[in-house]
Amino acid sequence: MSDTTTVQIRASTLADYAVIASIYNEAITAGSITFDTRQFEAKDIQAWVDKFCDREYLLVIRRQPQILGWGIVKQ
Repeated sequence: MSDTTTVQIRASTLADYAVIASIYNEAITAGSITFDTRQFEAKDIQAWVDKFCDREYLLVIRRQPQILGWGIVKQ
């Protein structure tokens, strides 16, 4: 498999937060997945992560060169 078809799940980084916000904003606009109504920015995602305990993680799924999605895992 080449890097263009390999899918990777990894812990998010600060550099990912703007893309995560963009993906979340698509869900907000669709109106059927979340109760949030305002658009999010990278700083809002950072605020989520800052409140996580040591058993919570924000993960991204990525296929070079883009992030396809994200999820929060709670252990």
